[in-house]
Order: sequence, then structure tokens, then C-alpha cells
Amino acid sequence: MSANTDLSQLDNATTPEHDVNATASSLTSSTPPHSHTPILPHAHTPILFSPAQLHANYFAPDAGCRGQVLLVPPLFEEKRCAHRALVTCARALAARGMGVLLPDLTGTGNSDGRLTEITLARWMDDLHAAAQALEARATGPLTVIGCRAGALLAAWVVTNLDTARLLLWQPVLNGKSYLRQCRTRRMIQDSLTGDKPPIGPYEVEGQTLAHVLYEELEQLDLPEVPPPIAVTLLQCSFTEKPAAEYERLAARWPALRVRCVIAEPFWNPHTPGDYQPLAEALAEEVG
Repeated sequence: MSANTDLSQLDNATTPEHDVNATASSLTSSTPPHSHTPILPHAHTPILFSPAQLHANYFAPDAGCRGQVLLVPPLFEEKRCAHRALVTCARALAARGMGVLLPDLTGTGNSDGRLTEITLARWMDDLHAAAQALEARATGPLTVIGCRAGALLAAWVVTNLDTARLLLWQPVLNGKSYLRQCRTRRMIQDSLTGDKPPIGPYEVEGQTLAHVLYEELEQLDLPEVPPPIAVTLLQCSFTEKPAAEYERLAARWPALRVRCVIAEPFWNPHTPGDYQPLAEALAEEVG
């Protein structure tokens, strides 16, 4: 296993039963007003996929499957912080009849591998394998959702998948600025704790990357030309006005639909909150 936190145990910690084959966490908040579909506790099943036997959580629909959702998570520390929000949203989608797969890419979460030994191409291969694993369990049109830096990966992988829709969820648009923000965030955290260990040239929030992977992520941006499918951007912030960077993206991608949802930055540390309204908004976008 990788040295990262066991995220499935984070989720199971909210339940009295810790059966890894059928986890059903209780959601304490009530269904938001005017919601058409109650967001109920929903079991998920850990699976292994790809020849490398990577880990993923599969959320099966209650009844007949209406579609498939591949949920590409954030990277690094944001992945850990966003885990509960991702699970809540996956359950909301499953409650609406979607089969949802939330994979751990090589070297992340509960999947084997070392970040010092992989390249961006390996992660892209992982996503193709995840889509195949999802297709073996669910039917209907495929929606790919990319969250934060996962949106950078999703925007490129859909060009080689039979995808009906792409949803960019609070997306990172530029890899170089994102890595700089991650490293700055780590330095600020260290200064607050009084602990100032040296940060290696290819280190991101305590994890050392292969220099090839680091440089590939630095050069990774959203495509200049949008993929030839329906694309929605879901912004989560404290304002209903799109961020300037998202407005610039909409100018480049004229068909892009932007929706703003009032929500806390769930990908940051120490921001637990009520994710049900966010989950309902995401489920509405997917259908």
C-alpha cells in the first residue's frame, strides 16, 4: 500500500459497523429545502481494478442504472481533505440511479505504487482502466467529473473515452500555479507550527514526486480547444459570481456552462461542513 492515509477508514469511522464491503454512513443533516431526491445513506463497495490491482470505491444505484459517473478526485492533500465531500456526492448520484466509481490512482489513497516512480501517462492509463471497470458494473451514458486538479486529468482523458458529458468541479486550470500554491501552503503550515523542514525541489505537501511527473504537472493546462461534448463548470465558493479565471475559460470555450454554488472550500484542511446541498447541486447537473 502507499504511505497515504487510508481514506476508506476515514469514511467508515462515522458508522457503527465497519464492514468494508458495505459501508453506509449516516448523514446527520436534513435534506435541503426544495430537494427532489433525498440524499440517503448509500453503501459502497471497495473494488480492485486494472492489471495493477488499484483500489476504488463503487457506489451502485438503488434500482435500474441510468448512467455511469467516473469521479476523478483531487490530488495530494486536497484529496484527503475532500474525501467526505466526494463520498457524499457519490451517494447522491447513486440515489439518482447512477453507478459511480471513485478511484485511487497509482500511488494515491489505498492504491499501491510510489509517486517517485510514476509518470502522468500512468495516471491516464489508470483512468482508462477505471472507466472499463465502471462499464463492467454500470450501464448508460458516461459522465466524467474532475474535481480540482483531477479536472486537469479529466479534461484530457475524455478525448479518448466514449463520454457524454464532462463536469469540471472547482477545477484547477494551470498545473504550474497549482503546484506553487501547494508548496506555499505547506510552507505556511510549517511556519505556524514552528516546524520548518527543508522542502525538496519535487516535493508537494509532504510527498516527493518523480521529477518527470512534477515537470509534467507543471506543464499541464486545460486544452485550448474544448472537448466536443457537453461541458459544465461547477464553482464552489462564497459568491455567485464566477471567478475571473473561470470567466476567461468561458470566453475560450463559448459553449461552457458555468454554475456557481455557495459552498465552503471542502478541499482545504479544517473545513468540515454540510455537503448535502453541494451534493444535490452536483446530482442535478448530472441528471
